[in-house]
Amino acid sequence: MSLVSLLPTACPRCILRLQNIRTPPSYTRPIRPTPPCSLCLGILQDPALTALITALRPHLSALRHDRRFKINASLPISASLLRDRAARHVLHHANLHPASPTDPHNVSLREAVKWAVCARVHDAFGMRYHPDAQLFVDLSFSHTPSNSDAAFVHTDPANPHKRRRLQNDVSATAVVRAAAAMTDQQFVETMGPRFFPPPPIEQPAEVAVSVYVAPVLFAGRYNKLSRVVSQTPWFVDAPPAASGLAAIARANEGKVTDQYGRRKRTELSVEDAATAGIREVLNPDKATFTAGGREDVDVRMLGKGRPFVVEVINPKIVPALIEEEMVERMRALAASVSSSVVIRDFRMVSKEYFAQMRSFEMEKKKCYRCVVWTRREVGSEELKDKLEVQGGFMLRQKTPLRVLHRRTQAVRERCIFEARLTRVVSPNFFVMDVVAAAGTYIKEFVHGDHGRTLPNVAQLLDCDADIVQLDVTDIYTDSEKR
Repeated sequence: MSLVSLLPTACPRCILRLQNIRTPPSYTRPIRPTPPCSLCLGILQDPALTALITALRPHLSALRHDRRFKINASLPISASLLRDRAARHVLHHANLHPASPTDPHNVSLREAVKWAVCARVHDAFGMRYHPDAQLFVDLSFSHTPSNSDAAFVHTDPANPHKRRRLQNDVSATAVVRAAAAMTDQQFVETMGPRFFPPPPIEQPAEVAVSVYVAPVLFAGRYNKLSRVVSQTPWFVDAPPAASGLAAIARANEGKVTDQYGRRKRTELSVEDAATAGIREVLNPDKATFTAGGREDVDVRMLGKGRPFVVEVINPKIVPALIEEEMVERMRALAASVSSSVVIRDFRMVSKEYFAQMRSFEMEKKKCYRCVVWTRREVGSEELKDKLEVQGGFMLRQKTPLRVLHRRTQAVRERCIFEARLTRVVSPNFFVMDVVAAAGTYIKEFVHGDHGRTLPNVAQLLDCDADIVQLDVTDIYTDSEKR
């Protein structure tokens, strides 16, 4: 008997892979129209491949790419495993398939799909598969009628006639694990005689196509020169329910809002400026801003600036085609947002840079300039005597009351490396420069936060003290020059 007579509802391309034919062009030759294949569920047949190319066209036309792509295919577990194993068992039993049905060297449906799709994509768009491509084609095939093929996973081993009650559909991983544990004889007994050969199907599998571009990272430093600019967008309202959008919009009419109608507490953020050029030039799905630490809204960021990274999710240009003139345009757009935020050293960076920035965060030392008020008059000699401690000192800081709603209660030890009196403005005001470890709450170091930070300036001076103004003047590590 022949393969075709044993598997009358298999398509010619499935017949090829059951013979372990590994020449990709064989899977691209025209084949005669046949009913939906009972093995691949129609995935390898021309109607499915043509529909796939049609669905792919608008996705690709919206992107700038270098004609290279990678492919990922999610296949129905019945086609990729169960029906494939059943067909190979039929052939092996008829001495037409010398290899075991579970031999890992058999040509899988996934391999055949990759060969067939890559050839179609090349013919339609002039693109080629490349393992280092930055454009990803994601194909998700589904076939609801064949889901029942995996019903055996729901069976209770102690009572084969009783089905387990599962809340969700059985996962592909569970099916693979269960099938791998079966011998060929157990597989035949479990699936039953109706499955050898696999039964015909009426409707082919459906495919959902998505295309996405590899993320790209940009880094730089920012200076924040205003005390009314937040680091990231700061919203007053929580995300409203859909039914409340109109009401929120009416209440916030004439105010700066986002796409949900939430009102911004500050009109501008550093993130707005840092991502403005990226959004305009690359039109990504999302741009995620991450800075090496943060300062409060009312604190300026001076000196060399604070480092940041923006992860650009699914840009409309593959990273390989992002040229320096595009980056320069992003810089110009960032600079045009506001004079209150200065973006410098803006450039593309690697994943390693991002990881390094995060790992060095707690090693950094930060320099602050504080304008301090005291309830009583304090002279310069007393200030120097009580505040300028040689060699620094350690603080024990409980989570500040002002951030306790969003940070875990804990006691953190932080080092004040240097505290130096800069000048006395008046008997009740002085300026102090502080060098502290990353993560130190400077405002609480001054006023004490009701005794939650010890020691503190108010305690050292034995009077109430508070911060009037605070600036970050520098950020550096011991290996960097101040």
